[in-house]
Amino acid sequence: MYKLNDVSPQFELFLLQGKNHLTVPLLAMVCELSRRQQELIKVIMTKDKEIDDLKSQGAKHSRSKLQGAKHSRSKLQGAKHSQS
Repeated sequence: MYKLNDVSPQFELFLLQGKNHLTVPLLAMVCELSRRQQELIKVIMTKDKEIDDLKSQGAKHSRSKLQGAKHSRSKLQGAKHSQS
C-alpha cells in the first residue's frame, strides 16, 4: 500500500508495472487534497475559537444575518467522506 506525506489512502491499489505514470500522480494529488482539507478544518476551528473569545469579551455581531452556527470537527470531516 502506498503512503505519501504520512497520509495513507483508505484503499489498497496494486499497480501493474508500466502503469504508474498516471496512478502515482493521482494518489499524490488525493493525499495533497486530504492534507489541505485538514488544514482548512484547523483554520475553521481556530476561527470559531476566536469568535467565541470575542463574544466572551462582550463583542456583538454588526450584522445578525451573518451570524452562523459553530462548526464541529466531526461534521466537517463527515462532509469530506460524503462528497466521495
